[in-house]
Amino acid sequence: MMQRGVVGVVTVSVLLFLSTVSWAEGGAAACSAAKVRATGGRMGRALGCYAKATRKGRTVDASCLAATVARLSRAFEIAERRGGCLTSGDLSVVGGSVESFVAGMVAALTPGSPEAAARRCAATKMAATGAKAARDLRCWATAVRASTPVDGACVAKASTVFARTFEKAEAKGGCPTTGDATNLDAGVVTFVAAVVSALTPDGPSTTTSSTTTTTLSGETTTTTGLSGTTTTTTLAPGSVSFARDVQPLFTANCAFSGCHAGPSPAQGLDLSAGHAYGDLVNVASGECALFKRVFPGQPTTSYLVFKIAGPPQPCFSGAQMPSGGRPPLAVAEQDTIANWILQGAVNN
Repeated sequence: MMQRGVVGVVTVSVLLFLSTVSWAEGGAAACSAAKVRATGGRMGRALGCYAKATRKGRTVDASCLAATVARLSRAFEIAERRGGCLTSGDLSVVGGSVESFVAGMVAALTPGSPEAAARRCAATKMAATGAKAARDLRCWATAVRASTPVDGACVAKASTVFARTFEKAEAKGGCPTTGDATNLDAGVVTFVAAVVSALTPDGPSTTTSSTTTTTLSGETTTTTGLSGTTTTTTLAPGSVSFARDVQPLFTANCAFSGCHAGPSPAQGLDLSAGHAYGDLVNVASGECALFKRVFPGQPTTSYLVFKIAGPPQPCFSGAQMPSGGRPPLAVAEQDTIANWILQGAVNN
């Protein structure tokens, strides 16, 4: 079964590029590179733990996961002890976000059938997703350490290996999901970019390059990345109003006591009228702190969009919104929220 991606996002070709601005030199570059590489290793090993358990039809081994956490913690500690780091004390933010990334990918790939073929396919895809993340971040770590643009061929090779692994797994039959390689690849790329941005704050921003097509309310937004190319955007007809179009969706589906309203709203996010905008826009997510709940102009990197779409996502934790047994928002309603973000997330 094909699963819906990030509000209709389909990444046609995935390459990541840095601008020509230099990374910080010396100890700072070495520290950032070590952290970037270690984060990739944690992602790969954690999904490997889940893959092993899935293949055998067992619960994931807690000691296997604990070892990956300890290894990441040790790597960050060593990097900071050597000095020169641009950031310090960021293990909790990065580590917590990795937990959410892994949880989201496992949720997207967990087989709904106990059949051996379904478990085998899901396990293969989990391991491949972890390996893809680790390879991407190794490519980035090399670039960060050398203060050079990331090697596009390195990242492209990781995507090629990933796609071929999914293709071979599906050819064997029994897969609980099919045709999901593109969306999962895009999710990995988005998360990897967030990791690199968080761990190299004085370096150039990371950008998803090549061609990405996003469908919003029947319209198409086509973005072509760096290296001298251009960006063309076609919005849906008319502007989206937060007060008229978006807040009513929150009020009807989320702003309830015990959920996202009342004295103790879930995750500290109050979606009732008069509170929602301030709690959403440019506020870091409590479940995946590498992403803002709403990043104006960027629906594909806004955690709110991940939560209402459900996995697979670049980062996902907990239940899809709305929760409490309420049905997911209709596609048109999801697109209304995404389009409001795309238009700048204005408080209008």
